[in-house]
Amino acid sequence: MPYPRRDENKKTRMILSAPVLLLLFFAIVIPAQAQTANPQDTLNQYVADLQKNPDDTALRQKVIAFVQTMSPAPEIPEEANHHYIRASIFVKQATGDADYESAINEYRQALLIAPWWGSAYYNLAMVLRVSRRFDEATANLKLCLLTNMNEKDAKEAHDTLYAIEVEKELAIKRKAEAQAAADKQRAEA
Repeated sequence: MPYPRRDENKKTRMILSAPVLLLLFFAIVIPAQAQTANPQDTLNQYVADLQKNPDDTALRQKVIAFVQTMSPAPEIPEEANHHYIRASIFVKQATGDADYESAINEYRQALLIAPWWGSAYYNLAMVLRVSRRFDEATANLKLCLLTNMNEKDAKEAHDTLYAIEVEKELAIKRKAEAQAAADKQRAEA
């Protein structure tokens, strides 16, 4: 029996290894493609996670940063716009704290649907400011500043942060003065 020539062994090995290489290719490439979701799917997952935990500021920041990498940028969903318009009407027609609270809730609903929306963060911050909830207003302005704002709007948001800082200081000072006056009045009575 003649021994197979060296070239024939090589061909046989190549023929036998081709299916193995093909299996390896699919074992590596297919899972890698499955892990690489399209950007919209990733954004949808982030939004779903945020809706389960609306107070997760780090996740909000992650969503804002992620959206800035998307091209084209995602549209604002109509449902988010609906809440945004409702909030705007509550603010325009506000006659008391309950109306401002309704506006706050509507802006928050809009931002659960479109957590990358800078204008909604800004307007929410303004309503919180009017409601004298200075820390919440500041937090929302900081989120607003993370979004893709033009230079003029970013400057206005920074200036508003400084104004809220002073308003908070004055509110604390006035509260302390009122408390001191009340304490003095009680002591004199």
